[in-house]
Amino acid sequence: MRRSTRYPAPLLPLLLPLLLGVLSAGPATAQEYDLLFRDARVLDGTGNPWFRADVAVAGDRIAAVGRLGDAAARRVIDARGLYLAPGFIDVHTHAGENLDDDTLSAAEPVLAQGVTTVVVNPDGGGALDLAAQREAILEHGVGVNVAQLIGHGAVRREVLGTQDRAATPEELEH
Repeated sequence: MRRSTRYPAPLLPLLLPLLLGVLSAGPATAQEYDLLFRDARVLDGTGNPWFRADVAVAGDRIAAVGRLGDAAARRVIDARGLYLAPGFIDVHTHAGENLDDDTLSAAEPVLAQGVTTVVVNPDGGGALDLAAQREAILEHGVGVNVAQLIGHGAVRREVLGTQDRAATPEELEH
C-alpha cells in the first residue's frame, strides 16, 4: 500500500502566505559593514580549535562571523594566514599607575599585545580611593577597558600603617 505524501488541505491556507512571501521577497541584498576581515583563522575563546571565517564589524560591535560571501565593508582586510581573536584580558598588570599619564593613556603597548582590558591595582597594592583613580584615568582618556581592584595591602596600610601585627576588632570595622 502506498502512502500519500500530500499535505492535508487544512494546512494549505497556512503554507500559501508563507510560500508567496518567500517568492515575492526578491534577492537578498548584501550587508555593508564598517570593517570586514576575510578568511581569518578565528580563535573564539571557547577552547575549541581555530576555524576559518570572515568577521564583520559594524560600529563597535562584531556583527557577523562565518562565510559572509558578497558582504561589503568600508574597509576590508585580507586575513589569510592570520589569527583573529577577541581582545585578551590582562588580570595582572601594573598599567594603572600609568593610565593617567597622557603619553601612555592610549595604551598602545598594551593594545599591540592584543590586550583590550586591564585589571589594575594587583598584588594587594594600588589605589585606595577607586573613584579618584577612575576619575584621573577618564580625565586623560584611556585606550582600553579598565577593571579596578582594591588590594588588601592598600586597605591594611590605611588602617595599620606599616605595623606588623593583627588588626584589632575596632580596626576591622574601619
